[in-house]
Formats: sequence, structure tokens, C-alpha cells
Amino acid sequence: MTITAIRKKPNKVLLLDRNKCISCAGCVGTCPDLALDMFGLDLQVFQDKCTYCTICVRFCPVGALAIEKTTA
Repeated sequence: MTITAIRKKPNKVLLLDRNKCISCAGCVGTCPDLALDMFGLDLQVFQDKCTYCTICVRFCPVGALAIEKTTA
């Protein structure tokens, strides 16, 4: 018998303010869940991989990332 753990995601979302982002990619290297990646100078957020650990939010030198609760 195989038991599979199902991790429920909290009602949160990782937000990126593209007006603040300076494309330094520092957050990409800090994410333990590979939820961030750079495509050229464009930072991409993969919500399905994010565990909302806040490491990237705390690392960002310009405050371009934030975690907020959702209503749904």
C-alpha cells in the first residue's frame, strides 16, 4: 500500500510588482521550490510551486515581491 501526502496550499498568492522589479534574479537563486525563473529580463512566478516561505520576499532589494492572502 502506498501513501501519498497531499499538501494543501493556503489561500495565498505570490505577487510581483513589475514596476519595482530590477531583474536582478537574486530571488530566483533563493527559492528552494523553484517557483521563480528568469526568461531574459522577465521574472516569472509559478504559483503552483510556491510554498509561501517568504525567502524571496525578504531577499528582494526593491520590495517587488509580496505574499498576500486571497479571498477565494
